[in-house]
This record gives sequence, structure tokens and C-alpha cells, in this order.
Amino acid sequence: MEENKKDDLVPVIDKETGEIVGIGALTEAKEDENTPAALLARYTDIDLEISKVVIEQDDFIKANKEIFDKLEEFRAKIQQFEDEQSKVKEDLKQAMREANIPQEVGVRFTAKYTAPYTKKNFDTKKFYEDYAPDTAMYKKYVGVTNVSDSIKISETKKK
Repeated sequence: MEENKKDDLVPVIDKETGEIVGIGALTEAKEDENTPAALLARYTDIDLEISKVVIEQDDFIKANKEIFDKLEEFRAKIQQFEDEQSKVKEDLKQAMREANIPQEVGVRFTAKYTAPYTKKNFDTKKFYEDYAPDTAMYKKYVGVTNVSDSIKISETKKK
């Protein structure tokens, strides 16, 4: 008897329960693979494979509970430090604003403060919708945008 190729195997479904009871060889032409019943059987087969992997993953997590608990502890600490760092960054921006200091160079980081300013922009899309490219209507489309102050912190470059 000739061995079946893996691609020639399909789920065998119990017609009464609808459950997969095994894997069998294709006996009909491949055109039957696109019937609703065959596609639903394939979907069910994939769902069963997903369930197996989820169970395997859950078992792995349970077997390595200490590691995953420690990992969550590390993630919580990192989040706490990131929240604190964000607060310090806001305090630094306020202090630099009040002291009118544009740049502060530290051992590892450099902070550059940018004061708030107004920026003008040109709405090119709207301009070209309303006018040909050679029309001189620039002032009609100049927009004004208020930009809030900001601070940039970057690693100090070593010489």
C-alpha cells in the first residue's frame, strides 16, 4: 500500500457529533475541498490545533510560574520608573522655562528646552483643490498654529 502524503490527509468527522475523530486519506477529488462542509472541517481542525498550543502554553506558564511572576514584577518596576521619569521630565521643562535656560548638559543626557511659539503653515491640499498651481493666493491659505513648549532629552555624546 502506498503511503499518503501529508497534504492528502483530511480530518475525519463523526457525522452525528460533528467532532473530528481522526485523520484520513482523501478519497474524493480535490474539488470537494472547497465545499462548506470541508471548509468547516478545516476550520475546526485549525481551532483544535490552536487549543492544543494554548494548553501547552498554559502548562509551560504553570511549570515556570516563578519566572513569569518575576517577569511581571520587573515590568511593574519598569513602569513605575518610567512614570517617575516622565514626571521629572515635566518638572525639568518647567524649571528650564522659569530659569530661561535653553540647554542643560548632564553626564549622560542633554536637555534642550524649546519655548512655545506660533508656527505658520500652508494648506497645500486645500490650495490645489481650489486653485491651479500657478495662482498667487498664499495669504488666504496661511494657517496659524500654536505650538506648546517642549523639552528634548538626549544622551550626551562623548568626545
